[in-house]
Amino acid sequence: MKKSVVTKKMVLKDAKNAPALVELQKAVKDNVIEQFIAKRKERGMTQSDVSTVTGIQRPNISRLESGYYNPTLDMLVRLADSIDCNVKITFVDK
Repeated sequence: MKKSVVTKKMVLKDAKNAPALVELQKAVKDNVIEQFIAKRKERGMTQSDVSTVTGIQRPNISRLESGYYNPTLDMLVRLADSIDCNVKITFVDK
């Protein structure tokens, strides 16, 4: 596997874009969480129900739904499966 090289110029460019990137990341996370909550409720499931199916502790599901926890891709797949959904990540042009 080829190593990637990070230059000072790249770091400075990234630092200038950091606030916008953080805002974008929060918007994406919030959107995913909103979708999960809506589907969970649509299915008539509680956080405890999801916890039982996934093995993820209910307080962690609560923290996720409150926006205090950043889910991993693995966690998103497990959560989606618990509400009989799939995860679909699509890259679209800006």
